[in-house]
Amino acid sequence: MSKAKGQSRSTIQKIGFAVASLAVFLLVSYFFNRSRGTVAGFSFAAIAAVVFVKRDLLNRMWFDIIVAIFIALHCLITFWPNWSINVHPTILLAPIALIDTIIMIAMVDIFERLSSHH
Repeated sequence: MSKAKGQSRSTIQKIGFAVASLAVFLLVSYFFNRSRGTVAGFSFAAIAAVVFVKRDLLNRMWFDIIVAIFIALHCLITFWPNWSINVHPTILLAPIALIDTIIMIAMVDIFERLSSHH
């Protein structure tokens, strides 16, 4: 693949990532409330970032299972408790999403190391 084609593909992926995160935010905000939409948007972005960073593991069943567990846990966090976000602007929550992403990547790394020993 040429360098220009790779950069174009990367740009499209970044745009798609942002559009999908925004779509999740808007849908959840519309059907529930803005606080849940914010958490859902950040959760989607964090999980999508993990999948993107660890995309070389997509053909392994254990990785799919871990991603499904991440999704389930984030859905519980988003929809189960009755709470609201009083942080304005909500972009100030981005460091929490970054920490969330780092924790999930570390967990995947641990499972990857464990699976390579077998």
